[in-house]
Amino acid sequence: MATLEGSGDAKIKYIRPSPEQTGCFALIIEFIKTIIDVNIIILLSIIRFFVPAKKKDLSGEIAVITGAAGYIGRLLALRFAAKGAAVVLWDVNKAGLEKVEQEIIDKGGHAFAYFCNLRDKHDIQRTAAKVSKEVGNPTILVNNAGIVAGKFLLDLSENEIEAAFEVNTLAHFWTTRAFAPAMIKSNHGHIVAVASILGTDGLAQLTEYCATKYAVNGFMQSLRREFDFQGYDGIHCTTVNPFVIDTELFQGVTIRFPKMPFLYVLKPDFVADKIMEAIETNQILLNIPRFCYFTPLLASILPMKAADRLQKFVGSTTAMSNFIGRRKGS
Repeated sequence: MATLEGSGDAKIKYIRPSPEQTGCFALIIEFIKTIIDVNIIILLSIIRFFVPAKKKDLSGEIAVITGAAGYIGRLLALRFAAKGAAVVLWDVNKAGLEKVEQEIIDKGGHAFAYFCNLRDKHDIQRTAAKVSKEVGNPTILVNNAGIVAGKFLLDLSENEIEAAFEVNTLAHFWTTRAFAPAMIKSNHGHIVAVASILGTDGLAQLTEYCATKYAVNGFMQSLRREFDFQGYDGIHCTTVNPFVIDTELFQGVTIRFPKMPFLYVLKPDFVADKIMEAIETNQILLNIPRFCYFTPLLASILPMKAADRLQKFVGSTTAMSNFIGRRKGS
């Protein structure tokens, strides 16, 4: 055991690795194994690109979907129900919530609507407890709800900033903490976060939104690695980063080249289909469209001013100029 001493009484303790762990031969063997594993994973990923992965059966699962009265939430709920899952719908839009519930029931599915204010962690905890008692322990959690103000930083109210973090980020913590224990106990579950490609590269008039989506990406990556570290290989995590979706949430957003073959405004049904496919195949990261896998890479390797210039060319810097949006609800 060794101790590093800093200023004052602060001390950092660490365990010195054993000679077996640091021996030259052992490190070489570990390095070789790592290189082999990495290449196998890359090869399997390439194969999967051409050969679709086998889809898991969702019948009998219990799926909680936040923001279920909205475009993507509703579409996901309908798809889960069609595949035999019991769907638990969460939203603050009571009328929309009940409409989606009845739509699923009319189609022969199982749906349970719960009003829940995602800005209130205590309401999330109460609602989660009711769901577990009345429906059963959820095995799939889809954190889909999101809000955006679409204003310059100095035009945002404190309430708008706090609301964005409470709905878009903190709710992910509270819902996951509520439902993960049962998933851990059975080593079975799936946690999905609908984030945004704006959680990898920020735009003007979206400070609060981009910050929350960056946080969600970090949260999901860390959470997945926690489950892996703890040995819960039956719990999967999927992060979804879509480009602009043609819904009222981003109503008024203008794209200079909306029909570019590699970066285009997404149709809700297309997004919902891709999300379901990602869940059924335990895909870790889903960026939509496919070009969005390269945008974070470009932003990281190009000089920042060069990336800014490209954004200006495609119209990203002025995309929010005519924003209307929904601006409330989830």
